[in-house]
Amino acid sequence: MKNCPSDVKQVDWDWLCEYWSTPEFQRAITKDGTREEIDLYYETHYNENKGWVNDEARTRYERMLEIKEQRILEESQAPNEFEIMQEVLGKCRGYIRGLGHGPKPASSHGTIDLTATDTESIALREKIEKHEQELVDVRAKC
Repeated sequence: MKNCPSDVKQVDWDWLCEYWSTPEFQRAITKDGTREEIDLYYETHYNENKGWVNDEARTRYERMLEIKEQRILEESQAPNEFEIMQEVLGKCRGYIRGLGHGPKPASSHGTIDLTATDTESIALREKIEKHEQELVDVRAKC
């Protein structure tokens, strides 16, 4: 596949390209070509075969859904999922919990606007790392 980023292994890039072409992924993409942040959290913290990475991830995901539903009822516009994630996951120094070291929390020195593409890129990097580890585990069993 073309345009493989230099920091991604070709085999992983091929897998991602195949995955992005699946009907399941296509259904999950919003009309503007981005994915919702809470959906990305689910994708990176839940596996159909293994379940949740831990109970805390499941609890946090359920809390995000509760807040989202509550805000849908209270507000006339769609809730900001990034803000919901930040509220549930909290902020750690230099990054937002659950999103790795990519997006930075707003600070007193100024704000950083994260696009959906930035958030998706971070989630995909985490997913690549997870799949690389799974690949290592599978190869170790062979």
